[in-house]
Amino acid sequence: MIHETTILNLQIVATMLMSIEYFTSMKNKDKIDLYLKLKIELLQKYTDDKINKLSHLLRTDGFSKFKKALLYFVSWLSVTILTGIIVGKYLLSGYAEIIYSIGIIISMILSWFFIKHFFNLIIENILVLLLPVILRIFTTFILFIKKGVIAGLGIFILLISFGCRYYNSYYIGT
Repeated sequence: MIHETTILNLQIVATMLMSIEYFTSMKNKDKIDLYLKLKIELLQKYTDDKINKLSHLLRTDGFSKFKKALLYFVSWLSVTILTGIIVGKYLLSGYAEIIYSIGIIISMILSWFFIKHFFNLIIENILVLLLPVILRIFTTFILFIKKGVIAGLGIFILLISFGCRYYNSYYIGT
């Protein structure tokens, strides 16, 4: 549960940021917006460089890991299908249980290798890109707010507080 004072603090900060839009002079607001815009553009340039480096790494290193995971998946699928065919063929004989047990053991080992390599591929390559992409989306959102960067940050913090309140009422309240 997210504490109510945390949600209230988020809403107070959002109110303060959005009130700067209305209670400061245009000259001071433009100075603050320009300063924050330069800082956010610098952050955006950093995230673009990070995304480019990680995507290049994903194209080179990730493809070989993807091939290995795909190889394990195809071998797992073929062993599972082959086990089913063989067990179906020898169903009436006494060998069906032995063949089925061996096939299941091999299938389980191959599925473990597939799952291990597949999740390593996702964690090491795709999730690493998640934070820079989210940061890039956030900075783009903030830079294109018509009211300015300060009001955009206020709106974003207000949206976070609404999400926290929704989490408390929906997931904790039920």
